[in-house]
Amino acid sequence: MKLGVCTGGGDCAGLNAVLRSLVLTARTRGDTEIIGIVEGINGLAFNPPRHQVLYSPNSGGLDEFTLDSLLTLGGTYLMTSNAGNPFRDPVVGATYKADVIRGYKALGLDGMIVIGGDGTHCIAAELASGGVRLIGIPKTIDNDYFDSEMAVGFTSAVNVAAEAVMRVNTSGTSHGRIMVVEVMGRNAGYIALNAGLAGGADAILLPERPFSRDRLARHLRETALTRKSHALVVCAEGAHAGGEDLNYRASASGSRHLGGVGEAVASFLHDALDREARCTSLGHTQRGSQADPVDRILAARFATRAIRLAHENRFGSMVVLKKGEVEVAKYPKPRSRGGSAARCLASSDPTIIAAEDMGIYCGEVP
Repeated sequence: MKLGVCTGGGDCAGLNAVLRSLVLTARTRGDTEIIGIVEGINGLAFNPPRHQVLYSPNSGGLDEFTLDSLLTLGGTYLMTSNAGNPFRDPVVGATYKADVIRGYKALGLDGMIVIGGDGTHCIAAELASGGVRLIGIPKTIDNDYFDSEMAVGFTSAVNVAAEAVMRVNTSGTSHGRIMVVEVMGRNAGYIALNAGLAGGADAILLPERPFSRDRLARHLRETALTRKSHALVVCAEGAHAGGEDLNYRASASGSRHLGGVGEAVASFLHDALDREARCTSLGHTQRGSQADPVDRILAARFATRAIRLAHENRFGSMVVLKKGEVEVAKYPKPRSRGGSAARCLASSDPTIIAAEDMGIYCGEVP
């Protein structure tokens, strides 16, 4: 069997661990060739398709040094693409689909293992009707893939964010400041909640629970600042005050991304509490870490199950984590006009309840 594999969307720790696990599983079986597609699904659209042999029973593949290094190496060895959904334009999408299918057939692939988040699988799903056989592995630092309780990349990002939160807090302690740390997560608060709880935050602002400016200021004044000279707020990039719009910032390329709420919160708290407040936005530092043990183990569990599914001819499947077990779900349906099926925190999430029981402000219940 000849399987292609690609990594799509934003980079994160753990992607290379998935690739390594796929290669080791194929090598152990001895009957599976793994072809890496360079730059995500887009690599198949080039003529000739951009690819690299990761493992072949007949002609080798990655050398042992490279293979070993993939276990903890951050980013993705195959590179990735995060340029948007070509299927939002029917004309562009039709051309793109024809090019990808041509590349898929040119490489003689029996199927594709696609590693990505909601957007990547949304794009890949459009290809199934053209004969591209798909098996998906969820990856996203945001942990918002709708059908899996955990995705590759999440715990490593939380580790980085929690460590940064604690480091920033030492500066706040030394200067008697209010420190605000803005983390990633899109419209889901998993990174903020977990990093905030692990990092000792006094308040955690989440997209799912719009905060009250007055209640936030009162909480810090009456709790943290009555016991100590400093306070710590962790803020998800998609957080916002009730009745206010989301905050966006423009990138150098002109595209618009969530972000900036941390600066707005720091400015507000400076005025409301008459206390110096500073904001640190972690940005892409959360993506660039070494994969932690949890991500490495999850990568191995997902990859080995994906290979098994291919040999069982169960294409059109996703490997997902539910109640701690690796299970199989249907591959998502196409959503060519965009939109999102992303998962969000529930107000009754046990980690939110634990945080509030400890006196941490987590916004208002919708």
